[in-house]
Amino acid sequence: IIAAITEAQKELLRAEGMTLSDNLVVNGRSMISILSILVHNGTHIDAPRHMLERGYSIDQVPLTQVTREGVLIDLPNKGPNSSVSVKDILDTGVQLGPNRIPVINTGWTEKMWRKPGFWEQMPYLEPGVGEFMVGKGVPALAMDIFPEKAIWRGVKLDPGENWVANHIALLEKGLARNPTRWQYA
Repeated sequence: IIAAITEAQKELLRAEGMTLSDNLVVNGRSMISILSILVHNGTHIDAPRHMLERGYSIDQVPLTQVTREGVLIDLPNKGPNSSVSVKDILDTGVQLGPNRIPVINTGWTEKMWRKPGFWEQMPYLEPGVGEFMVGKGVPALAMDIFPEKAIWRGVKLDPGENWVANHIALLEKGLARNPTRWQYA
């Protein structure tokens, strides 16, 4: 909180456990607060800048690229620490291409939200899924799991495994039908 209406409101906010700015102003007019969040909470879109030093920002992604018809890749039997492979995707029979955004659904959030192991045991994409999707020319990829093993949660990698391979494959190509359109600043 950076501003409070009165000293009494300031004390009430403090009693409620609110974080008050060291230079909070009592202005007699309005309470003003600041919201700060990590952009990797909840639903979000990774911009190439997330993993590529000279990648473009999300405001440079054409809205038409991420607002297309979706196609469901339903894999509801993926359990803790399991992976989604190219074979899993092919076995669904879903046709992939430049006009539809694949949506990989394992149902993990519905099964595990707020339960022990939600983050630590979340399924992930196997290396190679990103390159496969790029090869199919998909404009974007949506999923309810991690794009790679979650090493920041203590998951161990296989020898020689690149923990950001899918991120890099997808973001380097911009998931655009015409990747040459993007000029990295």
